[in-house]
Amino acid sequence: ATKRTTYRTVVAWANGNVRALKKDIATALKKLQGRERELGLVATIISAFALDWRYGTNQYMNFLVMGPAGSGKTTLATYMGHMLQHAGLVFRKGPMIESTRTDFIGQYLGQSGPKTNAQLEAARERVLFIDEAYALAKCSKRGPGFSCEQWDQYSTESMTALVAFLSQNIGQIIVIAAGYQSDMYDTFMAINEGIPRRFPNVVVLRPMTDDKLLEIFYAILKSKDVGSPDTKQDFDRYVSQQANDVLLDVLKHDQPHKVDTGGSLKTMSRSVFKYEASDMVNLANKIVTYMLTRNKGKGVEKLSKCAMVSILNKIVFDRIQKYIVTSQ
Repeated sequence: ATKRTTYRTVVAWANGNVRALKKDIATALKKLQGRERELGLVATIISAFALDWRYGTNQYMNFLVMGPAGSGKTTLATYMGHMLQHAGLVFRKGPMIESTRTDFIGQYLGQSGPKTNAQLEAARERVLFIDEAYALAKCSKRGPGFSCEQWDQYSTESMTALVAFLSQNIGQIIVIAAGYQSDMYDTFMAINEGIPRRFPNVVVLRPMTDDKLLEIFYAILKSKDVGSPDTKQDFDRYVSQQANDVLLDVLKHDQPHKVDTGGSLKTMSRSVFKYEASDMVNLANKIVTYMLTRNKGKGVEKLSKCAMVSILNKIVFDRIQKYIVTSQ
């Protein structure tokens, strides 16, 4: 009887996880438009684990997620964590644990190792997300070619503990470390030679194409239920051709270009739509607000060229103001 009860419990747990995994995948594909390639890596790992359970127990399952600001690193990591958990690669229930430098680095020498171990132990059989992971590996003295001649002692202590814990607990924890690509390579990946081998799964969020950004833009408008179109062909029913041309022209000239962030690598980034998907969502929301305000009780009025220019200028102005404030 006990065996039958245990078996039914396991089956119920497995079925529940399968349903949750299906929901995770459907939601991720909807929310992370333009990131199908990155989700494909997670799907490949889950498929391999489904074919042979030993796949998740005899090798490191940790990830590096790198990309510019606003590229969706945290959002992607969240959905990755849900999918990996419901696939059975980790067993404990609960949301992904999010952490930063303060969760690993102590106030005094000798505290960072134990603090790092405690944070990792709390995440055993869970997914641990380290945001701005490069902050864990600070350099005290730079040498020629931006190389680090001397690492911060607190960072060295923490990263040594991280490498040791991951070595001793293969298959019992999944760590997703995120940050800007240049900073991650110059610090997090460089401070300890054991780090690259323990983070074999690398996801680099490339700049989205114009078509992908427009796809996100149209999808957001449609989801807001303001008479928005299903396709670009129907778009001019709600946005004037002149306004549409303004957006297309801005995207055409706002191509990703190399931006020097101070590291050894240069980041590819746009200027107007610097945060890509986030900016398109912001633009769509501003247009929705404008249309609902202007069209209240009057039917659907097309968005004019002047209105589109005004909304785009407001987005750029807000960004400049934010930069000025945060830089002072």
